[in-house]
Amino acid sequence: MTLSHVDICLNDIKLYGYHGITPEEQKVGSEFRINLSMNVTAESGDFDNDTMTKTTDYAAAYEVLRREFSKTSATLENVAIRILQALFQRFAILNNAEIEIHKLNPPLGADCATITHDNDDKTVSLSDPHHDNNNRLPRDFPSKLKKDR
Repeated sequence: MTLSHVDICLNDIKLYGYHGITPEEQKVGSEFRINLSMNVTAESGDFDNDTMTKTTDYAAAYEVLRREFSKTSATLENVAIRILQALFQRFAILNNAEIEIHKLNPPLGADCATITHDNDDKTVSLSDPHHDNNNRLPRDFPSKLKKDR
């Protein structure tokens, strides 16, 4: 049996959201760019039947991301965790997922193009503990954050 790892990526998603610590950020909002990578593992031949049974529907993944992103949060970490939790709940086939959220034109009083949620490798990663438990979080993890390395 040969295993195949497939990454399904949604890149440069443009959304408007009301995330930030200050009341102004949560009232006025700002533009965001999001990159999402989801990994599934399948046995050789699983993708030969050309159906959605062994993969992740990227349109449905986008709807999960959009729905969770639309909920106002003070921190981007909370937004990222909420999106990833919802993706793991929706898609049992996911091995791991990574998300990168860029806040455009942050209110710093400085010339700064973006703020990126950065967890050393610029991603927040959560993984299914059933596929290698090394620093991976269960789908119903507490609000602690660990890196997927």
